[in-house]
Amino acid sequence: MHPGSIYCLQAVIAALLVFAALRDIATRRVPNWVSIGILICSIVFQTVVGMIFTAIGLGLLIFFVAALMWRRGWLGGADVKLLTAASVAVAPAAVGPLLIAISLAGGGLAIVYIILSRLLRRPSPGSRNGFLPRLLKAEAWRIRKRAPLPYAVAIAIGGILTLFSSQV
Repeated sequence: MHPGSIYCLQAVIAALLVFAALRDIATRRVPNWVSIGILICSIVFQTVVGMIFTAIGLGLLIFFVAALMWRRGWLGGADVKLLTAASVAVAPAAVGPLLIAISLAGGGLAIVYIILSRLLRRPSPGSRNGFLPRLLKAEAWRIRKRAPLPYAVAIAIGGILTLFSSQV
């Protein structure tokens, strides 16, 4: 496969990760088709580079561990699927760095939300026309209520950083 095709697959995976993060911020939901799309691109990518069996094996291991975390209430179901797809997307040797990058991004996200929970005031009852003002109002409400974090943001950040920094 041409190197440009590999970069194209990586770009599609990155775009889907960004979409998942934005959708998680807006709705706290990530559509299944996003994780499936990442997984399909990842399978094609890993098949081309000859690491498909190792990547799928590690993906299954990540899935089972993440599913246990979901059962304990530590992760959302969409996060489990997105994390699994992201782990198949990176080089097998980069799964450890992926998990570290996601953990660090998640910690940074938590710190941002803690700071914002102390800084944000109740929004004034003015006009809320448009998507962005409604999104900001909803996010401010979630932050004040200490709702779950949009962890797809951390998965996207860690996934994109690892995807483009790892050598296949």
